[in-house]
Amino acid sequence: MSIGPNQVLGAEEVIRGASQLTHRSGHMVDSDGAEKLVTDSEMAAVDPEDQNLPPMDGGPAAWRFIFGAFMMEAFQWGFALNYGVFQNYYFKHQPFQGNKSLSIVGTVATGGFFLGAAVVIPFIKFFPRCRRPMVWIGWALSVVSLIAASFATTLGVLIATQGVIYTVGITILYWPVMSMMSEWFVKKRGLAFGIFTAATGLSGIVMPFALAALLDRYGYATTLRAMGVALAVFTGPVLPMVKGRIPAWYAGANKKKADLSFLKNPVFYFFSASVLFQGLGHYFPTLYLPLYATLLGHSSLMGALLLALFSVAQIIGQVGIGHLSDGRVSVQMLAFIIPSVSCIAVFTLWGFGRSLACLIPFSLIYGVFAGGYLILWARMGMTFGDDEDVALTTFGIFAFLKGIGNIITGPIGAALVAEDFDTKAYGLESYTGTLLHANVAYDTFLSTTPTGSQTHEIMIWLGVFGDIYPLSDNGYPPFPVATPTIGGVAFNLIAGHNGNVIVYSFVTAPAVTSFRGDLMGFYKFLEGSFGLSSGLYLQTVQAGTEVFTGTGARLTTSGYSIGVN
Repeated sequence: MSIGPNQVLGAEEVIRGASQLTHRSGHMVDSDGAEKLVTDSEMAAVDPEDQNLPPMDGGPAAWRFIFGAFMMEAFQWGFALNYGVFQNYYFKHQPFQGNKSLSIVGTVATGGFFLGAAVVIPFIKFFPRCRRPMVWIGWALSVVSLIAASFATTLGVLIATQGVIYTVGITILYWPVMSMMSEWFVKKRGLAFGIFTAATGLSGIVMPFALAALLDRYGYATTLRAMGVALAVFTGPVLPMVKGRIPAWYAGANKKKADLSFLKNPVFYFFSASVLFQGLGHYFPTLYLPLYATLLGHSSLMGALLLALFSVAQIIGQVGIGHLSDGRVSVQMLAFIIPSVSCIAVFTLWGFGRSLACLIPFSLIYGVFAGGYLILWARMGMTFGDDEDVALTTFGIFAFLKGIGNIITGPIGAALVAEDFDTKAYGLESYTGTLLHANVAYDTFLSTTPTGSQTHEIMIWLGVFGDIYPLSDNGYPPFPVATPTIGGVAFNLIAGHNGNVIVYSFVTAPAVTSFRGDLMGFYKFLEGSFGLSSGLYLQTVQAGTEVFTGTGARLTTSGYSIGVN
């Protein structure tokens, strides 16, 4: 039996629509907040499939929910995934400059979020009435944590605020939203989840550049406060849209014994292994792709653009894979194809990639397939039946496994990049080390007399590794005063001062691994374009590498010679 829109309960009140009711201690409360005393038998008569509930898989209420969830995904989770922008800034500026433990903040944010599913999902399963309060509390914590982090001057405080508190906030916000989505979408769950998670791809197109610009101009304190305000302004108004389809009092009054029969199904363990190993490798490219681009001699902006391309492709992958998983292609087949294509792209396009001609296709292919893999989790759970509790439980297990993979990604990655590889056939081989910010350059000094004080320093940067720049008189990143081609190599010319010494730096883009030329060509260019005197004396010629930050640096060269004629 179900309660119709005009059915009388006993001799009490007319209940208008089961979807407008909530339950508190034996009472029903309508959308206006007025309590109506009902009996347990009357309360049990409400059917979650009643026609008076909002429709599943569509309708204004369902799409309002998706919009609200989309905004939270874009800002709250999107911010966490862009911590790399902050880490890059922190590493180069006080009070965190050079701290090699800064990655802990990002690891806590992403790994802790997935591991937290093992606690939050069972809790909301048994206490569904807590879901909406948890969303509000999590939202508030995420905002407050960024404001608090803006006052951090030590790594410990930064980990506690931008790391731990922020992670707790988005964890207790996100997983209740996921459980509500299972009530709104069944047949179109893959598509709905694809749209929802595509929000991080969309924010990944804009947020890295916005954060980098704010950090460069205003510093980390003002940027964190601005982001806290942005979270409040853009996600606060949509909180009322994020609510479950089935009244919370009904779900709480009709708890059933957990169905763990899926643990006897070998397919579950196939899915679990797939999720775990995909989690181990998923974040490596997004963590190291910008650094790889700079090792090839490209600017930090190009590294950001590669991530933006990844985000665009991720949107396409998440929506497309979600659509395919809704009964069009078996989830087992997708779970095999998607990691396989991602793996092939890593070993070929990235492994052998020495130019943007390889890295751009890699960003797009990896974004579509690896970025869209998460969408399969919802459909993996439905392989074991349409029970929403089973779907939510399996989703939580998959999230926990991904969290394990994400947590150990950091030390594994550090161990790998700390090794010195010397192979000319695969990857980068000429310069190795960990968290390097360095150059490979010729450095020459000129003076008006053979033994007098130096008046000019002329540098030729053949390689730039990390976000470092020569001395500049027009800010950082510097704007080149000229773009000459000398000895068949294109350079950006940067002009600056080191005290009273005038510094001219010729910087290649991309890096040059072999150079043979006449240094006189650089001096002649400066004579003709910038008035360098032809009567200066060459006092010193140096060649090698300058390591600004990082460990384990090693420059390998097959030969070096210089002659003066």
